[in-house]
Amino acid sequence: MSTQLRRAVASSYIGSVIEYYDFLLYSTASALVFTKVFFAGLDPALAVVASFGTFATGYLAR
Repeated sequence: MSTQLRRAVASSYIGSVIEYYDFLLYSTASALVFTKVFFAGLDPALAVVASFGTFATGYLAR
């Protein structure tokens, strides 16, 4: 395997890991934090749905 191909594969792998880690953090925050911070006035079940709706919107916009 050439050096340039190895570098491209490693860069793609690192970029994908960072991207998925970012979505992992955002999904955890939307489950635990967003319901209390941004949707505090809603019913708890509806707050979770609204919170995951923001996550889905960000994921689809990506």
